[in-house]
Amino acid sequence: MNNQLNVFIDLIFGFFLKEGKEKKMKKTFTGNDFTAVFTDENGYFSLTGDFNGSSGAIGKSLSKKYPAFKPLNAVHLAKCGNGEPFHAIANGLYHAKAVIKGEKPLQELVEYMNAPQELVERFLAVSPQIAIYKEAEKEIENIKTKTKLKNLSSYKEEFDQITAELSVHWESVSETIYEIVERMPSDMTATDETISLEDYGNPEKVKALAEFTDLHYSLIKEEGDRFVVAGKEYLVLTDKEADKTARDLCISYAEECILFDMSKNHRKYFDMDKFVSDCLIDGRGHVIASYDGREDKTADYFIYRV
Repeated sequence: MNNQLNVFIDLIFGFFLKEGKEKKMKKTFTGNDFTAVFTDENGYFSLTGDFNGSSGAIGKSLSKKYPAFKPLNAVHLAKCGNGEPFHAIANGLYHAKAVIKGEKPLQELVEYMNAPQELVERFLAVSPQIAIYKEAEKEIENIKTKTKLKNLSSYKEEFDQITAELSVHWESVSETIYEIVERMPSDMTATDETISLEDYGNPEKVKALAEFTDLHYSLIKEEGDRFVVAGKEYLVLTDKEADKTARDLCISYAEECILFDMSKNHRKYFDMDKFVSDCLIDGRGHVIASYDGREDKTADYFIYRV
């Protein structure tokens, strides 16, 4: 599902990405409760990962707890070639209109534009006239429109100056972000030597997951029958447990989504065993691992990301 989402995003932003630079950098950061990836590999900056039960664009929530990620989140989806935020001017004018109406705070526009507040305030001041100017440009052949454009020319000149200054600022941010990322350590975990495997309810499963993720077992949290490490959630099962879990999930789906709407007379013709067999034709991971459909194996356990 997440891979399909990434493909969709790349298609939608394709026209925008072409103006970015070639791939230069991709860095993964791992903490006790998060995994974050910052890259420019598609021509735009991207901060995604897993944190606090969420996957995807986690920058906003991650940077609240870990301020070191604020600069990285500020350039999320900005062109890596010049640092310009996605559709910066068009979206900036849209958000400026909302600020003027009192529907959004100024700080939200400042954060979106990723620029000094003084420069954003100048942008905000001329935005109503520029919105009118851009609408008038669509009817350039109309004599009244030409007069309107002439009357607004001074605002247009000021706006062009502001956007030029914004471009200089964004390019500077784009150059600086590589230095910031390079200085940040990849491993942000903090192991707890006071914790032993015996402190866990399922020490063997914890050990297996620690080996699979290549992280210290003290970073793993038990939450019922699930385990959470570096912001990612897993099931660790024996072969027998995996068989039962997969079958139970298939049966649960059938009962809730298929049999629920069937009459009692029709239900007797439903072959549950055949249904379960068909569901598992692509393997247990397809059913159990709700995140990526994978089944990974250690010496004694099967691991699923959920």
